[in-house]
Amino acid sequence: MINKISNNKNRWAKQLNISVYILLILAGLSFLQSINSPFDFINEAKYLSQPYDLKGFMKSGIYIGVYIASLIAVALAIFTRNKTVFIFLISLISVAYAIDLFIQFVGSNEKGLSIATFSLGMTEKTRANDMLLFKQQLIEAAAVIAGFVFFAILSRNVFFKKFRVNTFLSLGIFIFMSAITLFVVLKIFSVVAQAFPAPIKAMAIASEYYLENKAEEPRVLSDAVIPTQNPEYKTIVWIIDESIGGQYLSVNGYEKDTTPYLKELEKSANNNFQNYGIVPSIANCSASTNLMLRIGLNSHQAGDFKENLKTLPTIFQYAKRAGYKTHLIDAQVAPGQLQNHLSVYDKSDIDNFVTFSRKHIPNTRDQKVLESLTGILDNKDNTAAKLNFIVVVKLGAHWPYPLSYPIDQEFFKPATRESYTAMIGVNKELILNAYYNSIRFSVDKFLKELTENRNLDDKVIIYTADHGQTLFYNDDPLTHCHSGRKIPIDEFKVPLMVFANGARESFKKPIEKISAQEQMFPTTLRLMGFPENIYNPYGPTLGTGVNADSIQSFIMLSGKKINIKTGGKWGGVTE
Repeated sequence: MINKISNNKNRWAKQLNISVYILLILAGLSFLQSINSPFDFINEAKYLSQPYDLKGFMKSGIYIGVYIASLIAVALAIFTRNKTVFIFLISLISVAYAIDLFIQFVGSNEKGLSIATFSLGMTEKTRANDMLLFKQQLIEAAAVIAGFVFFAILSRNVFFKKFRVNTFLSLGIFIFMSAITLFVVLKIFSVVAQAFPAPIKAMAIASEYYLENKAEEPRVLSDAVIPTQNPEYKTIVWIIDESIGGQYLSVNGYEKDTTPYLKELEKSANNNFQNYGIVPSIANCSASTNLMLRIGLNSHQAGDFKENLKTLPTIFQYAKRAGYKTHLIDAQVAPGQLQNHLSVYDKSDIDNFVTFSRKHIPNTRDQKVLESLTGILDNKDNTAAKLNFIVVVKLGAHWPYPLSYPIDQEFFKPATRESYTAMIGVNKELILNAYYNSIRFSVDKFLKELTENRNLDDKVIIYTADHGQTLFYNDDPLTHCHSGRKIPIDEFKVPLMVFANGARESFKKPIEKISAQEQMFPTTLRLMGFPENIYNPYGPTLGTGVNADSIQSFIMLSGKKINIKTGGKWGGVTE
């Protein structure tokens, strides 16, 4: 009996020792994931969870679960029974960690390998020798990985000599977790591949790249395209908000007081604000609109639609040609992410690409935008360029609405405070009030803080949104990005405003015509000093106006369009 108790104690002590070693291995793997911020996965989980949000807690739980399972998959690979498979897996794991650490040490991305850095590596692979410029960082990464390999071999051959995992099981779990990570990244909004352990995320990122980005080519702006006049403004700003239906703004006549500042501004004698009201967006989905705004692709553009998508120059290329320093401030992505079909080639024309750490939860991210934007506008940086072109992609009223504004900004009640409130009639008041609160905070308060008492000398700010919102249309829970034949027109209704000295004179509203979002691109080219033969092919500029029956908005990236009929009536899908 005494021997049995002693044996049980020894067995439990042995298992405890093994557990401690396993925890040390997992902690070490997690440390390698982000050596500059070893516990960054906690920030990631916190960002995904969102206070008081059930859906957020589920996202966070899924992320943590997959993250830990990924660490276990890497750890099990160390103890695979077959020696040849072990050598293969430890080599694969070491290379992945080495690349990840090298990127961290160089400073390209504090979280290591990302879709952006992978894309850059694929497009610049012929210049691999350039990495020798970073010999110190290469040596540092190699030294850390050498230590990791030594520890892995020591664990396998000394600490756990008898512990082995079935070869097919360890290999299968490793591949399975790579596939699960890719699935989670592609299917769950705001979960990013770069937040997972390097050996697992490397396969996910490579797969994501080849699924979405392998056909990218550099866009070319002809050397013959040059401005012929001095720019009209030294600073030009595009603000592209998220999910703002133009018809829900009280400045555009909506019954709820969602934009009190803008409404009073329009009533006042202030000549620095021009409101074009509700205008058609270029497309009905975020990525589609942002891409088309960036390249000026619209219903007036000649040429093949698919070819234009791939080849038209970006507004950043035109801006740089006109002598502007280019900025992109994106509140929606984490450092190292690219979105809205922005390729690594396009990114090369952006001098200052600003993103924000995931420690900033959604309802604070537009405030971070405001800080960055005002820093440029107020020229707080002594090295700031004389000419600045800035594109801002806001978080705005992104669904779920309650997460886009603080609780103390809840003016319309009762409002839902969690993201699982179904988009059905019984919840209409709860959801609409949450949306109104989001507009009041992310549109009205944001623009008030940006423009009130601001010196607009030599500055112009053009504000719009990527798409509108279809709320409670035939009990359809989808608010935008419809692609069938029955497309709710509300998702094409967005605001369009201009803030500049004397805006009501410089950007007059057209008479007996309408304005459209697609006019931002040719207008901006004109403001930068390009001649008519350059901006005319992109269609009429703001102030000129367009006939309602000539405007066609695109249905996502399908090439199909939706028409606006004479008299301002919206409707009519065209093939």
